[in-house]
Amino acid sequence: MIDLSKKDIGADVSSKIPALVHSINDIERIGDHAENLVELAREKMSKHLVFSDQAIAELNELNNEIELMFFETMAALDHNDPEQAVLIMKREERIDNFTDDLRASHIDRLERGFCLLQSGVIFLDIISNIERVADHMNNIAEAITNDLQ
Repeated sequence: MIDLSKKDIGADVSSKIPALVHSINDIERIGDHAENLVELAREKMSKHLVFSDQAIAELNELNNEIELMFFETMAALDHNDPEQAVLIMKREERIDNFTDDLRASHIDRLERGFCLLQSGVIFLDIISNIERVADHMNNIAEAITNDLQ
């Protein structure tokens, strides 16, 4: 990208390079969070921690949402589709609200003794990392709607 910015490529293309670089950085950060999630899974397994059935169901639902968002984001970026990008931003808001609900549900499980503290820490770290992935995809969607048109 940096080499491309040094070439005579025209004002239209040149003006999009900063947004593309920021989007690449967001994709790299998504990869960092994916690595964090792998480490959290390893820690959960190595310590033989368990999640409640409710926590597992919540994480499965959150995973489905973030997976959909990922494929939608990559397609919107590939096709420079601002309409899809707007839908991605709405999905990110829903994911933010859902993760807030998951935190509240988790605290309720802790208070009722349905969840162990160590498992709960891993659970919260997982949803925090997934929420950050959604934030980075939202950044890409914003670039599509604002800077890449």
